[in-house]
Amino acid sequence: MPREFSRTERVAYQIQRELAALITKDTGDPRLRGLTVSDVRINSDLTEATVYITGTASTKTEEIMATLGRASGFFRKNLARRLRARGVPKLKFVYDHTFDQAAHLLALIDSAVVREE
Repeated sequence: MPREFSRTERVAYQIQRELAALITKDTGDPRLRGLTVSDVRINSDLTEATVYITGTASTKTEEIMATLGRASGFFRKNLARRLRARGVPKLKFVYDHTFDQAAHLLALIDSAVVREE
């Protein structure tokens, strides 16, 4: 039997998909190229969304987070146009270090395997 998704999960998925399109296609800021929206989590009353962002190794994290924070009004306005919802949650952008940590662990494993040989 398929799993039922809650309203917050459905809205989070829609916001993730639309924000990814907005960031990659609709903003003219070259600093935002190469960013990925890895996850969106919304509180139960749908008023605040935490948006997890990942980037390339050369990404200047603080600068990118500041740029996204300043552009949150732009993103909310465009999300309101694209989503069929009464309101759009306040957006909080957080850099997601998960992929960086995974790459570091893989490098450690690779170096350990090379030493064993």
